Parts: sequence; C-alpha cells; structure tokens
Amino acid sequence: MELKLGPRATIWRYLPTWKVRDLLKTGSLYFSRIKKLRCDDPYEAAHSDGALLRFLAGASDEELVQQWMVLSATRETHADHGISCWHMNQDENFALWKIYVCDDAGHPTPQGLAIRTQVSALTVALRDAIQCNTLQAKIRPVTYVDHSRVTILDYEQVLCTKQSFYQYEREVRAEVFLAPGRTCGQCAVTECGHVKVADMDRLIDQVVLHPLAPPELMSEVRALMQRAGLSPDTVTKSRMVHRPLVEEFVKIGEGCHARDDFGPLRGWREKMRGGFVDLRSNYVRTDPFHDEDASE
Repeated sequence: MELKLGPRATIWRYLPTWKVRDLLKTGSLYFSRIKKLRCDDPYEAAHSDGALLRFLAGASDEELVQQWMVLSATRETHADHGISCWHMNQDENFALWKIYVCDDAGHPTPQGLAIRTQVSALTVALRDAIQCNTLQAKIRPVTYVDHSRVTILDYEQVLCTKQSFYQYEREVRAEVFLAPGRTCGQCAVTECGHVKVADMDRLIDQVVLHPLAPPELMSEVRALMQRAGLSPDTVTKSRMVHRPLVEEFVKIGEGCHARDDFGPLRGWREKMRGGFVDLRSNYVRTDPFHDEDASE
C-alpha cells in the first residue's frame, strides 16, 4: 500500500501532554532515531526477507562477503536517521488516540492532544531549520509491504517502508540524518534529535484535545500556547465529544410535546440553520450536553 502525498494533505501528530510541554518549551520537533524505533519494530529500515533470500539463492562466496559488508554498513548508517512520525487523515482517528497517547507505563491516557498541520507547513518548517544538504531532510509517505514477498528494496526505500500490519497508521515521515559529527552550524538541529522550528505558529494549524480530556487540560494547554507566543485560539476540543443531534432534537421535542407548545423546537431549528458551517468540517451548534464555559 502506497499513500499519495500532496502539499495540502492534512497530517496529525498524537502526543501525551508532557511531550507537548517539551515541544512548546523548546520550540522544537523531536526526531527519534531508527535504532530506537527498532526496539518496537525490528523491521524498521530493514531490507526485505524476500530480497535477501533471492540474493542468497544465487550468491557466490565472494558476493556473499561483499553483500554482508554493504548491508552491515547500511544498517549502521540507517540507525542514525531521525524520524518524526505523522498520521495522514482529514479528521481525527480514535484508534490512534489510544495507541499513541499513553502514560509512562504505556497505558492509554486522556492527558494528551493532537497537533494538526499540512504537509506544506511541515516542509517549510524543516526547510527553514535546515539550511544545507548535509542532514538530508525530506518528507515522504510510508509504503506498506509484505517483507516475505518484496524482492526489491533499495537503500532509500527501506527508510520509508514498513510491514503491512501497520497500514492503519497512514504514516508520513519527516527524516533527518543525525549521525554524530554531522550537525551543521547553519542548521537548528541537535545531535539528540531536536529540530528548532522558527515559526511554530505557522506550523501548528490546530491543537485538538483528547476526546476524554479532563476540563482543566483546555486551560493548561492554552496557557502553554500563550507562554510560547502562540495563539491559544488554535486549541479546541475533539469533535468526538459531540452527541448526536438527534438526541437533542428528540429531547427538546419531548419537552415541547409535554407542554403542548412546539415553539422551542421551532426556535432550535432556526439556531441549527445558522449554526452549521460545513458538515465536512467543524461546525458550531448549541449543545446542552457539553457546556463550553464549564469545561474550560
């Protein structure tokens, strides 16, 4: 499976609150080294089993040693590539909230949020932070494959290839080479994997709270944004907290029926006519189940 990536594609990064604090405090994106990602998935940046088996079937003794030397060096070089993982989707993903917003023990927690941006904004952020070609910065979608069947995977492909089991991630990767001694004086990059973003306000399109976030998290995140010189207005609740409109419609109608007065239902209809902006994006409506002031 290969994702199609355009500059206006919407991408998300799901984070526990402590990582958001670090991001806003440092003004930096964190890039995790491949060597660390291999702890969870040993197939990270791995040449496919199928490709290696095909080679072994016809390799001479000399070719065997040469290929070992090449792959050994490649594995070592790939280990120092830094990866920032993003999820490509138009809207939030409930499964990713559970998988990537976790506490120190690895358990899902409502203490987290998702940063929404576009590929073009992330591209500009990296371009401005990295002023040379030394660190090989790039953004591209992950291709999902069956490692037992794929027989052609070159040096570059393996950095952005994962097993087909992970297709649900719809991952877009920002990559930076973080080998010791390769950081450049022109670039806002540290060897520990932090890339300084000059214009974080431009990068962050929206900050969405976890669907089950405690009420005080809204105030905390808005304060963090303000201290970082960013607009707190970009912080919003998850759309998943909305209740079905039909519940509200039926509840108001039942009250009207009991009083034999359907005036309130007609008034509610007028509110709804003026409240919807676009069913395909966020909309504004009166929701008696979620008091905006009380939760903030």
